[in-house]
Amino acid sequence: AAEVESLTAITRTAPEREMDNAALAKAALAGKPGAIALSIARGALWASDLQARLSGLRPTGSQAKPVPLQKILRETYNAAVGDDRTPGKPQGVEDLLARLEPHLPDVRERFDKWITKGEPGDLGAQALGPCFRQVPRSFPLFALGFELDEGRNIVGVDPKGPAARAGLKVGDRISELHYAAGNARLPVRLRFQRGEDAPKPLSYLPQQGSVKGRGWEVISGVPRERCAR
Repeated sequence: AAEVESLTAITRTAPEREMDNAALAKAALAGKPGAIALSIARGALWASDLQARLSGLRPTGSQAKPVPLQKILRETYNAAVGDDRTPGKPQGVEDLLARLEPHLPDVRERFDKWITKGEPGDLGAQALGPCFRQVPRSFPLFALGFELDEGRNIVGVDPKGPAARAGLKVGDRISELHYAAGNARLPVRLRFQRGEDAPKPLSYLPQQGSVKGRGWEVISGVPRERCAR
C-alpha cells in the first residue's frame, strides 16, 4: 500500500505530470530523472489497476478462477520467444492489449487515458484487497526550487520556493546533489560553495504547495491470511 501511494504521489506531483506519453518519453530519453520516475510510476499504476480488475473477475463455472495478469504476460512472453515448433514473433503493446481485451473490454480506452494521454486515474476502492481502505490524502508538490547551468552554478532561485527558504542563492555552486526525482517527501541533500567559502552541507524537503488525492491505510482486525493476493 505504501508503494502504491508513493507511485500515486509521483503521478500527481512530478513537474512533468502534464506531459502526455510522447513528450514524457522524449524527456526520459534526454535523461531527465523526473520524467523517468514518472514514466515508471504511470506504468506501475496501470499494471496494478489491471491486476486488481482481473482479480475481481469471476469467469463462468463454479470452479473457475480469475485470470491473473501474470498468465497473460507469460503468454505474451512465450509468443515473443517461441519454442521448438513455433518461431517467436515480436510482441508490442497492441499484442498485450489484444490478449487483455476479452477479459477487460475497456482496456484500450483505459490505456489511452492512463498511459498515452498521461492521465492516470485512481485505483478502485478494493484494488489492494480487504486489508486496506482508500483515504483522502494531500500530496506535497515536488520542487527543487533552483536552476543550474552546465558548471553546476545556481542561475535561478524561486524566491518563494524551498531552496530559497533553505538559504540557497544565485551564484552558489553545487558540488554534490542527491534527491529522489518527483518525490517531495524525501529530502534534497547537497553540498554548496558560496564565493571563496568552504563547501557546506545542506538538506531540505523539495516541497511547494500540494494537491489532493487518494492514499491507503490498513484496516485493523482483518486476519492476515485474507490479505494475501
